[in-house]
Amino acid sequence: MNKIVFFPTLQRQSIEKYYNRNNKPYSNYRDNYNQVAKDCLHRCVYCDATEAECGGEKFSLDHFRPKDVFVDKFNGVLITHPHNLYLSCQKCNVLKSNDWKGCTDYIDGPSYSGRQGYIDRFNDDIHAFIAIDDKGKLIPKNTFGPAEYMIKRLLLNRPNRVYIRKRRLLNLQATALKNELNYHMDKIMADYRSGKSTPLESLDKIDKLQSLRQRFDAIV
Repeated sequence: MNKIVFFPTLQRQSIEKYYNRNNKPYSNYRDNYNQVAKDCLHRCVYCDATEAECGGEKFSLDHFRPKDVFVDKFNGVLITHPHNLYLSCQKCNVLKSNDWKGCTDYIDGPSYSGRQGYIDRFNDDIHAFIAIDDKGKLIPKNTFGPAEYMIKRLLLNRPNRVYIRKRRLLNLQATALKNELNYHMDKIMADYRSGKSTPLESLDKIDKLQSLRQRFDAIV
């Protein structure tokens, strides 16, 4: 799985980035949204779709450790702490809702128990749990983690998300092919300049390569 194209590594900004002029955490949704979206690279942490791929509309802020589960724990800090806010598309947010199978005894305990729960994108390497097949579907890489539960619970292989991943895969292939065509064009010109190919041979190769490029452009 390409870790840049699919589920890139996420890293939190320092908590100070969430502070207002009074050196206190932002209390409104809008200001928290901008910072959380930046942390999450403007992608849903569950299905990996980007805001741009979903029409450019803003996603939701999901309380990763649900409010209803943790409201009376740890002095309620998880209800307001921005690092408990994760960017989620509306569908994934609704499907996850208040579901929680992880630890409730510690503020930063494991987010899954056995094969049930959710992969914490800021603490776990999702690539250790999930792979993507050539059709754009997510598949569990092992039987001991929460991948299968998360995929089924959040319907991560719903048609639109599979389509988005497949399109990314096709774009990767198209880019690789385009780079290959450019490489061969550069080689033809280098061979011509060095005298390895005659002008007629070079022109013939260029014509064939340009024909391939036109067919490629028509496809993509």
